[in-house]
Amino acid sequence: MVTRRQAALAFVLPAFLLQTGGALASNGARMIASGTRSNGRGGTDVAIADDASAINTNPAGLGFGRGARFDQHFAFLMAEDRFQTDRDRAVSAGVHLVPTFGYAFGSGSSAGRRARPAPRTVTYSCPSCGAGVKGHEPSCPNCHVEFEPEAGEVAELVTPGTSPGGSAWRFGFGVFPLGGGSSDFNLRSDFFKARPNFDRPLPEESPEYQGDIAMIALGPSVARRLNDRWSLGFTLRVLYGRFEKDVPVQSPSAKLRGKTSGGLAALGDTYADVMQQQGFHTILGKVDMDETAALGWGAKLGLLYRPNERLSWGLAYEPPSLLDDFHGNVGIDYNRQIDEAVNALPGGLSRALLNSSMPDPALGYAGRYNLTIKDFQLPQSVTTGLAHRPTDRLLWAVDLTWINWSMSMDSLDVVLEDGDNPNLNTITGGPNLESNVPLDWRDQVVVATGIEYRLGERWFARLGANHGDNPVPGKTIEPNMSAYTEDHGTVGLSREGERLDLHMAWEHAFYKSVRSERNVANEDLDGSRASVKQNTVSLGLSYRF
Repeated sequence: MVTRRQAALAFVLPAFLLQTGGALASNGARMIASGTRSNGRGGTDVAIADDASAINTNPAGLGFGRGARFDQHFAFLMAEDRFQTDRDRAVSAGVHLVPTFGYAFGSGSSAGRRARPAPRTVTYSCPSCGAGVKGHEPSCPNCHVEFEPEAGEVAELVTPGTSPGGSAWRFGFGVFPLGGGSSDFNLRSDFFKARPNFDRPLPEESPEYQGDIAMIALGPSVARRLNDRWSLGFTLRVLYGRFEKDVPVQSPSAKLRGKTSGGLAALGDTYADVMQQQGFHTILGKVDMDETAALGWGAKLGLLYRPNERLSWGLAYEPPSLLDDFHGNVGIDYNRQIDEAVNALPGGLSRALLNSSMPDPALGYAGRYNLTIKDFQLPQSVTTGLAHRPTDRLLWAVDLTWINWSMSMDSLDVVLEDGDNPNLNTITGGPNLESNVPLDWRDQVVVATGIEYRLGERWFARLGANHGDNPVPGKTIEPNMSAYTEDHGTVGLSREGERLDLHMAWEHAFYKSVRSERNVANEDLDGSRASVKQNTVSLGLSYRF
């Protein structure tokens, strides 16, 4: 039976978690683990599922659980991102909090204290002949020796409401950051460097590349234990995603489809023709994207097979998400590019000619639009894992994951509508614009392996490694998404109590560098180099009701 206190935890804590900061990437745009125990084992979890983080990794693992439990984890990610161009270099560093929460329970089941469960639920080994003796029996049914059951060794614990040979329904609810990125760089740019004839002065500081991307999943999970060996599980995810960016961007000057008029018509039929005659085949500007958000649905399906107490195999599938389009608003500033075209180039445009064709020259060339990011989805993935206990103290596990980044991260399709600056609307041909930002990510295969060793009655130590080839090609790297780390090493430690367990883990993402000779997303980043290293400290607690 679920108490009021347990029910309150299931609804209050998710609200708290949604107020926290964004998550950071590690396997592409994903974190390597959803819980502290798994983090200490290099991210291995799909065949173990030993806490409520199974809701996010392999919900079938809930089927082998006992009683009700609550698991809370806090990851403190310390990232150092570096970005270098042939003109400048910058560092973005900070500490980011990444919390997760999971709550799992069984239908009509409860768990007592870890030590000394109710006698009628325990089978003891007879100290004389070794036969099993139920806790309520006064003597051994085999050799008839009388003894106090508490003096024997606990051989098996059976939770009320389930049985080792029967079926059981179990449920869960959790909040899990799925991934994302956050950075803040100041980088000088050819576009922003000082020029003698600019009408508007340069800002005192270099332009900023700021970005914050986060994806969070919350929702219910259900698992059915079919028998001693098999369990099935399903998690329905409610997804929330958020984009924020403040960056210089480029677009093809061909997008300036507005028809010229007056004296400018002699230089070309459209503003694109005029710009290209001056050598501008791309147009650079500053974009300030405010909080742009979307809601949607996702799922996780799991299977867990345990042929015996030593061996387990797990399989988990995540289909592509069903996110709505992202909606927000964005500011675009093309003033510097227009100034350069007008004043900086020999034989450039005449300011008088340009002003004569504008509805209101005093408004300049900056404006705001309603923003839509279309068809952005989380990728499908498949994970299979194997766990083996060669001894009572040692656990070894390996997970293999395929992530279909190439389908979901092919490009970013952006639609701008209802532009509020008539000058911009004149040169672009109307109040609406469309843009396609190439991403061209590759599919990724992640291999994780880890061990767990029982040091004593209550202490556990963990060690792990995780490798996933970088999915981000050099031709589309940018300062705002350091999703190209490949190798991770992890260690962890836990102490188990009667009801409360405490966990900690440390993860190190080794230094990784990527170079962009020719950047197809932003030519201002040609010849740039991005590098990153990360350290993550995870703290967790588990409470069994």
